Amino acid sequence: MRTHYDNLQVSEQASAEVIRASYKALVQKWHPDRHLEHKEKAERYLKIINNAYDTLSDANERGAYDRWLKTQRETVPKQSAGEETIMRQEALNSAWRDGFKSGLGGLTPAECTYRGDLAEIWHEGYRVGQSDEARSKQATSAPTEDELAKAWRDGHRSFKQGSRHKRCPYAGKHATAWRDGFNAAAQTDRQLKKTGSSLGRAGQWVFFLFLFSIFVSVVLPDNVDRKERTASQQPESYQPPQLPLPATGYSASLVPSGVAPLTVKTSTGTNYYIKLQNAQTHREIASFFIRSGETLNVNVPVGRYEMKYATGPTWYGPKYLFGSQTAYSKAKAVFDFSFDGYRYSGYTVELIQQAGGNLSTGHINPSQW
Repeated sequence: MRTHYDNLQVSEQASAEVIRASYKALVQKWHPDRHLEHKEKAERYLKIINNAYDTLSDANERGAYDRWLKTQRETVPKQSAGEETIMRQEALNSAWRDGFKSGLGGLTPAECTYRGDLAEIWHEGYRVGQSDEARSKQATSAPTEDELAKAWRDGHRSFKQGSRHKRCPYAGKHATAWRDGFNAAAQTDRQLKKTGSSLGRAGQWVFFLFLFSIFVSVVLPDNVDRKERTASQQPESYQPPQLPLPATGYSASLVPSGVAPLTVKTSTGTNYYIKLQNAQTHREIASFFIRSGETLNVNVPVGRYEMKYATGPTWYGPKYLFGSQTAYSKAKAVFDFSFDGYRYSGYTVELIQQAGGNLSTGHINPSQW
């Protein structure tokens, strides 16, 4: 028989504080806005959770419920497990989906927060997610510029050696680059033969030496000057036009579903883009945009994380952040999001300078971001 305690994931001896904390975590997890594809199911579970909390949060009702529960166990050997089966199946499905998202999001199996057969389901989802990501990368992979350049050079050499288009060893874009090299070599060869026919071999070499000297003395310096002028007129890294400020909570990458609460309060006058990294591997777990003076409320996976944040007034996107005005900082503390068997522990971080604050931060270089 499934009880109100089971629905709130607490023991029957849990204190009122533990029951309240677990209730808040479950409400956040099953809020319909977070399950748009299964909104009706989320609403049904939320109703079950609310009903359980209404009973257990009142001392008198909890006492009456405990007495009724004791009587039921003594008089009814076994009741229908229909609802328990449904909740159990949903727990398995949720663990599988969390594992799948974690596989795509860059987490590792060691960071699984489940136990028992739930952990096995999580790991299975993780393996499928990793496999899907690998297939996606393989399907969308494109030849690099170095590979295309090599194919182009091979085409150029093949023409000189008497090869033809039909002997192209490449496929796809590589084949196109190879044929471009072949055609360019053919065009160059025809021009050289035309010149040689009127000047002879010796005259041909003199003529080309003359052209090469002109190229070195005129063309190359002009190109160098142009590059230097261009470099002096542009910043080191190109910044695209200013973009509209994202809403607080925006993330440029897939954020794995989490269970531990994180609240970040910011000061007015500047915008923030925070990034959480695994404290051991330094792999990015999640990143979020926070508008000036607003507060971020999210759930993150259980784990130990470092927090870095970039600030600035004007937004250029996740790649360029706040452009040349970007200031980079890092919190010196390590944030340990954990589960003690009853509730998930999280943090409230105030990125606001204040007397007596207990969070030390320091500036970092862009290369450390």
